[in-house]
Amino acid sequence: MNRDGDDITDDSPMEQVRLTVPITDDPTLPTLTFRTWVLGPITCVILAFASQFSGYRQNLFTIPNVSVQILIVILGKSMAATLPSKLMKVPGTSWSFSMNPGPFNIKEHVLLSILATTGSYGAFNITTLTVRKIYYHQYISFWPGLLMIMTTQLLGYGFAGIFMKFLVYNPYMWYPLTLLDVSFYRALHEVEVRPKEGSRSFIIAQLIGSGHNGFGIASFSFDWNVISSFLSNPLAFPLSTIVNTAIGFILMVYIICPIAYWSNWNNARHFPFLSFTFFDNSGQEYNVSKVLNENDLTFNEKSYKGYSKLYLSVVLIYVYGFNFALTTASLTHFITFHGRDVWQQFKRAYVSTSLLGNPVIMSLCDDFILPLGVLSATTGQDISLNVAAELLIGYIYPGKPIAYMVFIDLCRSTNYHALSFISDFKLAHYMKIPPKSMFVAQTIGTIISTLASFATSWWLISTVDNICEPEKLPKGSPWTCPQMTAIYDYSVIWGVIGPKRMFFPDGMYLKLCYFFLIGAIAPLLIWVLSKLFPEKGWIKSINIPIIMAGASSLLAFGTVGYWSWIFVGIVFNLIVYRKYKDWWGRYNYLLAYGLDLGVAFQVLSTSMTLQMSGVYGVNGGV
Repeated sequence: MNRDGDDITDDSPMEQVRLTVPITDDPTLPTLTFRTWVLGPITCVILAFASQFSGYRQNLFTIPNVSVQILIVILGKSMAATLPSKLMKVPGTSWSFSMNPGPFNIKEHVLLSILATTGSYGAFNITTLTVRKIYYHQYISFWPGLLMIMTTQLLGYGFAGIFMKFLVYNPYMWYPLTLLDVSFYRALHEVEVRPKEGSRSFIIAQLIGSGHNGFGIASFSFDWNVISSFLSNPLAFPLSTIVNTAIGFILMVYIICPIAYWSNWNNARHFPFLSFTFFDNSGQEYNVSKVLNENDLTFNEKSYKGYSKLYLSVVLIYVYGFNFALTTASLTHFITFHGRDVWQQFKRAYVSTSLLGNPVIMSLCDDFILPLGVLSATTGQDISLNVAAELLIGYIYPGKPIAYMVFIDLCRSTNYHALSFISDFKLAHYMKIPPKSMFVAQTIGTIISTLASFATSWWLISTVDNICEPEKLPKGSPWTCPQMTAIYDYSVIWGVIGPKRMFFPDGMYLKLCYFFLIGAIAPLLIWVLSKLFPEKGWIKSINIPIIMAGASSLLAFGTVGYWSWIFVGIVFNLIVYRKYKDWWGRYNYLLAYGLDLGVAFQVLSTSMTLQMSGVYGVNGGV
């Protein structure tokens, strides 16, 4: 039974889910236990502190989530083996609890991990407050700053609740990446008799996953960090996602960009082919301080005309172009392929509520969260529409970088937390965890991590002299804040110079606006073809938003990561899946998690032993 009392079948319509998710449940397993409330907040605070502390340093220090998940199961089982099971009463109340309600179980582990790892992501808006306080020299008091951070962190959860029925309880919304977590938790907690040779998967995972630089043959890498760090784990994605991503990548790198570069469109050959730096007309890095008024840091039109327009590398030009197309393609794809079903569910679910009368809220949700949620649930790709938000605020409030940063953080944080909340609830649905328990774990984890992150940031800004000001820091100081500097530069580019001078109507890259039209029309054409030729099922597998995302997410370190990701994904999700389905169902997601685990421990050990001591590179250079 689901939360509405409707019968549900044992088998999912998605074969990958049937091969991975258990159909049985033990409702007697405790969830929010004493162990949850001890280990969860402590690990959450530690992760939030480490993440925020690292964000101000020149070299980031990371604690991978998978390392925390392993640590939690060790600590949880230790507490289960040592703590007394006697009931303890809360003074002055009728409440009682046991410090040891039984063995450390899988549901408890999932909730603990969710509560703890919310601290590893920090709070988006803290970066904005830092930039406003240090770079723009604005006074920000403690309590309004904290209230702003907490609002942006929790707002997305409210939007997520509207779409639970569509994105969680719909069996066709199956979340490929979530199956990795299901396999991981089951492997740690379920006892299964397996052949001895099955352990070879974990040996392979450790050998490949722990490589830092790896081996390269032409443009292929065996370094799992290169393969999965940017595009995520290729073993987890369905074949259609991998093929569509490959189409976008090839279209971008081997067709459009070379043609534009060698035809010298907008002086493309005067700048690097692949660079994510902004340039002036002399080919040097764009000096944003030359186009700002010194007194109030607003845009200076005269200085801008006397200095230079802003130029982009040819790859970055089309990264923006395909992002424009991605914005409209996501909406058109959602409307044509999923709109009718979602609308019918929406009317059944909310016909008696007042949500239909709130066009502003529903517009925000329908235009962003729901289409992105459907794409994530069906393809595994987490798509960002930050560029659309940057354009929107750039036109609404031109020349106002503070408004730009606040708006971008609000959009990004709301969408991220809504989709993350929904994804976690799908994991809870698969693991048969009560929705109320998951909601409590997510909410408490978010509040704790926000408080810890904000306190860490405020402490660093107040105690470290000249933090985030490299020209005033002693030589070798780690407090250079590269992330904050990048946000500041983007706030000037988009918030001060603005899309009006880069794109429409006065920009040299005006023609990129045609990508909006391309993105709007292309999914409609695919939908029409699928109706004209229903017997050709491969037509429905053409996913224009995924193609656009594959083209707009070009890796900064070149093509090797793409080719390796595509090759590995096709091998496991085409050849192995079709020829060795039993092996795939038993080991594919475990191997994927094992490879990620090897990389995670390598990153953790490198960060703790070398980078924290200032040692980098294979030669130990400092």
